[in-house]
Amino acid sequence: MILDGPGTGPATGAFRAGSPDGSGTLPPVQVFGENELADRLRRGGEVGRFLVSIGNPRGFLSPKVPGTRVPPIFRERFERVLRLAFFDVDDVSQLGRMRPRRVAERRDVERVARFFAETRASGGGWTVHCWQGLSRSPAVALGLLYLQLGDEGEAGKALRSIRPEARPLQRVVRLFDDVLGSRLSEVNEGIRAARIEEMRVELDLHEDALLEELPAAE
Repeated sequence: MILDGPGTGPATGAFRAGSPDGSGTLPPVQVFGENELADRLRRGGEVGRFLVSIGNPRGFLSPKVPGTRVPPIFRERFERVLRLAFFDVDDVSQLGRMRPRRVAERRDVERVARFFAETRASGGGWTVHCWQGLSRSPAVALGLLYLQLGDEGEAGKALRSIRPEARPLQRVVRLFDDVLGSRLSEVNEGIRAARIEEMRVELDLHEDALLEELPAAE
């Protein structure tokens, strides 16, 4: 396994999209939460050859806290690993007392783009994880899908198919737009709005239901 180093694998052609549940051909990009991915690996589930691992940043003398290091099983399983470390917020003002005060930056997205360029010829697909697989990793996956497909709308559709519960982190998506000259933020607005509406339906939080739940005035 190479940690964020140059690619060495032979070219094997384009990686084809497929079933996100691991049956048949894998999707070009997979998205997981950290524990979800670890469980999949322990059960022998299929994954891509290359991993983008996203966690929280840690201070130099910080204790071992879940989500701040690449789990050993990930290092063992994947051919190459790109590690990114930033908090799941859109602005540093949202960090409160969290240290270090690290949010996603342009250089993080540039590293993802380089990682893609260095590994795409090898085939085998990409796996992306963060802590829950809902915000940071879907944002990076959206960028990877755009790099592969070359179309914002198709990238958004693919992400919705691969990770329906995703609500990509807006800051990361905006950074992809800055670096790639894309319009992924517009697509992301639709993804997030669709997911919020789905959650409203799932939780039955429409206005009429809320009114029905209110106790009658005495």
